[in-house]
Amino acid sequence: MGTRSPGFRSGTPFSKKDWHKFRVGDLRVLLDVNTGSLYSIDELTWDVLDTYDGSNREEAVSALSPKYEAGEIEEAISELEELRRTGRFARPDPVGLSYVPPEPDHVKALCLLVTNDCNLRCRYCFAKGGRVDRSRMSPEVARRSLDFLFSVLGKRSRCEVDFFGGEPLLVFDVVKDAILYGEKKAQAGGKTVKFTLTTNGILLDDEIVRFLLDHHVSVILSVDGRPEAHDGMRVFPDGRGTYAAVLEKYRRYVLGETGSAPSHGTDFPARTPKWLLAAGGREGRDLRFHDYWVRGTFTRRSLHFAADVEHLVNLGFERISMEPVIAGEEAPYAIREEDLEQLREEYEKLFTFYVRSARTGLGFSFYHFIAPSDSGPCVYKRLTGCGAGVEYFAVAPSGDLYPCHRFAGHEEFKMGDVFSGINPGNGDELRRRFSATHVYSKDVCASCWARFYCGGGCHASAYEFNRDISKPYRLGCEIMKMRLEYALLAELALMQGDQSAS
Repeated sequence: MGTRSPGFRSGTPFSKKDWHKFRVGDLRVLLDVNTGSLYSIDELTWDVLDTYDGSNREEAVSALSPKYEAGEIEEAISELEELRRTGRFARPDPVGLSYVPPEPDHVKALCLLVTNDCNLRCRYCFAKGGRVDRSRMSPEVARRSLDFLFSVLGKRSRCEVDFFGGEPLLVFDVVKDAILYGEKKAQAGGKTVKFTLTTNGILLDDEIVRFLLDHHVSVILSVDGRPEAHDGMRVFPDGRGTYAAVLEKYRRYVLGETGSAPSHGTDFPARTPKWLLAAGGREGRDLRFHDYWVRGTFTRRSLHFAADVEHLVNLGFERISMEPVIAGEEAPYAIREEDLEQLREEYEKLFTFYVRSARTGLGFSFYHFIAPSDSGPCVYKRLTGCGAGVEYFAVAPSGDLYPCHRFAGHEEFKMGDVFSGINPGNGDELRRRFSATHVYSKDVCASCWARFYCGGGCHASAYEFNRDISKPYRLGCEIMKMRLEYALLAELALMQGDQSAS
């Protein structure tokens, strides 16, 4: 006898917030929200789900009879009910409104804003390229930041530190000292610390790269794709585009290319196969990042971002992220509601290219297409999003603590400092407030099918656009749901070898 789903009673309605269907071309997908189960469904089942609610079998059969045979409709409904009975479809939320967030008892990660200064003047930069604040973190503050992290790590054996800016390589001496100090402190305490550094790449050289590789530092490398997209936003202080300068460094330190760059075509598949790199003596260079992501930003001026991803893939990059810009409506490059249709077209193009690449053996990793439902959604991990203000903090150059880097400088969100810790007044209150801001405390999130994948959205965006961390940024939600659909579609297409994306 099959397992009966908690709360299931034959003939009772099911909640549409617990499942979601979507499609591209002939590939139709049904997602069971609370288990993360994915099903490829036919047109009949697709139509049944528009009519049948778990209790109105006769009404659904009657409504669909003009298009399908009654026996076929009955069979499709019975299959759904069997999935439901065994807890694999329309399963009730296992947590629901009974969720009580745990008391914050540890910190697992810090973002060190080692400088607000920068050698570029990217037009969408939240730090304004150092034009307003060029402060730099001292080695003492960086060390005290690590002292603070290890003092509040609790029973956790692992922690993470991200060097961010501005441009962190402007203060590489501080970064280097902090890494060496952190490694010694971790070793002494039987802990493990993982470092990440986000850079525009301009200052990378052999000495810096050798150190980052020797200390297993992950790197996030900024590049927005095609030259026209990149140079339209990422510029030097004199207004010159930075694409050529950046690509020279990335070719050397990511692709392992020295001397004159090889010619890359633009038609798929155009990347140089690994066996050819090996034959040319370039595979395995000791000054070459493997633990990296190339991270781009698309704006209203570069909505055709699928072509930018394809451009990066054709150059040879294998780990790519492409994010929508976050900017107020007054910015001419800000994404707007009327751009959503274009964005959906771009995600569909990217989905097609992604699946086709994987099938030809020239696959790449796209950060937002990494299968989010491998083992079903881990409900308790995804209720509160990134953990900002609870188990993750940003440290300003002064040593002040904030929920994340985008809150830095907002005095109302200052939570303490690395010298005296989290403030027992405002800091503790803010921490409880961020902890209590989860998907069930937000009306719009509690009934959203994507709730266990996005964790309620970005607190900083919610505050920036609504002045309330409990009210998600709606446009951001729409983009998130859009790319989640294509991520799940890609997972299913590759898992089943579906040819509809070819």
